[in-house]
Amino acid sequence: MLRRSLWLGLATLALIPAARANEPRFEAGFASITAAEVERDVRTLAAPEMEGRDSPSAGLNLAATYIEERMRAAGLVGAGPEGSFRLPFLLDRQEPDPKLCRLEADLVGAETREFELGEDFVPLPGCEGVAEGELVFAGFAIASRKDRYDDLSGLALKGKVVLFLQGEPEHPKLFDGPEEVTGFADVYGKLDDLADAGAVGALMVRRPAETADAGSGELGFRYTWARWNAATTAPMKARSREAELPALEISAELALRLLGQDVLAVAQAIERAGKPQRIEVPPVRLTLSSASRRARVPVANIVGKIPGTDPELADEYIVLGAHYDHIGVDVYGRIGFGADDNASGTSAMIEAAEALGLARPRRSVLACAFAAEEDGLLGSTAFVREPPVDREKLVCMLNLDMVGHGDPASVVVLGPKYSSDLSKALKAAKKLEDTGLKRVLTNKAEHLWERSDHYPFFRRGIPSLFFFESPSEADNPHYHTYRDTVDIVSFEKVTRTARLVFSTAWIVGNAEDAPAVSRR
Repeated sequence: MLRRSLWLGLATLALIPAARANEPRFEAGFASITAAEVERDVRTLAAPEMEGRDSPSAGLNLAATYIEERMRAAGLVGAGPEGSFRLPFLLDRQEPDPKLCRLEADLVGAETREFELGEDFVPLPGCEGVAEGELVFAGFAIASRKDRYDDLSGLALKGKVVLFLQGEPEHPKLFDGPEEVTGFADVYGKLDDLADAGAVGALMVRRPAETADAGSGELGFRYTWARWNAATTAPMKARSREAELPALEISAELALRLLGQDVLAVAQAIERAGKPQRIEVPPVRLTLSSASRRARVPVANIVGKIPGTDPELADEYIVLGAHYDHIGVDVYGRIGFGADDNASGTSAMIEAAEALGLARPRRSVLACAFAAEEDGLLGSTAFVREPPVDREKLVCMLNLDMVGHGDPASVVVLGPKYSSDLSKALKAAKKLEDTGLKRVLTNKAEHLWERSDHYPFFRRGIPSLFFFESPSEADNPHYHTYRDTVDIVSFEKVTRTARLVFSTAWIVGNAEDAPAVSRR
């Protein structure tokens, strides 16, 4: 039986009388939004192997593939060229110059071996040049009098290429313990110290995520380093992001081939003992070079489509959006997991899209996961500039960004004051079905209005709503820190917000008239 509150919502937005027949589809879609699926998505997108999903990065590519697979499994079709889910755009970046980046090893009694850029090694940003010398292993390349720990003592480093480990040993009595990282982990600080000791080049072994296979996957170049929110993270005195020493990052698998020993096992032995470990290095002479070039580097928005059921309205589109990128890894090796920002919003977007695929409103829906939001809303800006459909047919945009932290019964929605139609749709959506949200706060956090992916749409005159977790980002002490991990996310809050977004999209998707912007 159709609820009285639903009829009020339909009357408010002049929805079709036939909406009564569509109620079973609405109920099926609503019921499909579950905390279990939200948890799976958030855990996957914020996993260590995603390495903070920087734009661009190997981790961002992994996340894009996962989102694409989720959309396809939910029955969405690709909205890009030839049915692709990917809408690429370009970022201006420094990238490795493949003609000038090389690594060769001359092993005694064996042929010279040349290794592969992007598979075996990548340059360290800001560490360009050419070097040649014998290989020496220097543990974590840390010397600390205070901690009575010294990897470099007794090593002859002059004229050598030094192989060392990323980060610092995780030992309860060393540095600040395994839960924190100190300035000794700064890769550029290590390179400066090695240069002062006379080394001519360096290879840093990237330690893989605990859940990843050390010998698999793409060794992605670090286009940028993560910088944390200074308001909530005690700053460390970081060195310059450049070094005099030519340096490359290498895989743990390549380190094994060069040293003849499992360097990750050596790292674990150092951490167990709390002391440096010396290993016998076979005679190896290395030649390395590193250089970069300015380039336009491709990344992609992931966009799936749910066709509308009404021939007269199916060429109009509701946009569901969330950015799936975050800020990557810092120079100390810490990952910005981005569980709340914005694996939570991406998961809610996917869940709402899956529900709309079951409910099938009259209008069509575009589900969009945007890249490069953290770089200045570049993904959503690229989408609005060149959408996969007629821009004039985009009737509204519903954006989810950070919806997983704080009171699980509360959400903030920005934008109702700019569109009375969307304000009415939101009010009607709250009455369709109990989402579990007791407080839907509007006209709060207005200082955030220009800071997420709805804003490029709004600037083009497209009515927009922005769903956010609380009245201020300051309410979340983990915002833009390496502490934004899965354990701070309320899966129930994400689920409830996804239900509200789904209900709102259902109202708008079945309205006779598209919503309008009533205030700029």
